[in-house]
Amino acid sequence: DGERKDGLYDPDQLSERDKYAALLHGSTQGLVTLVNPKAQGTLLVVRDSYANAMLPALATHFARVVAVDPRYFRGDLTALIKEEQAERILCLYGISTWASDRNLPAMASGWGQ
Repeated sequence: DGERKDGLYDPDQLSERDKYAALLHGSTQGLVTLVNPKAQGTLLVVRDSYANAMLPALATHFARVVAVDPRYFRGDLTALIKEEQAERILCLYGISTWASDRNLPAMASGWGQ
């Protein structure tokens, strides 16, 4: 949503029922970018909400980790890959979600152009 956060975790969420929401300030963002000025390269991750647990670890190895959740992202993935100059792409998605997600075919329709 263009909102900037200073950390990877929301400690206020740890006192709530859904502790998982503490990871990356919840799981309903379509696009999350993690920045690490001490690293190099850009990784684009097509993810589901469970990938939030892995994104902080990935961010230690890349200057930018751009994470896209197809359930909430409404942009053009091909354009985003070019715009972000993603050098690597990782799909970090639960198999049951992958098999039933109706948003993936729409995102992939522009690939290869």
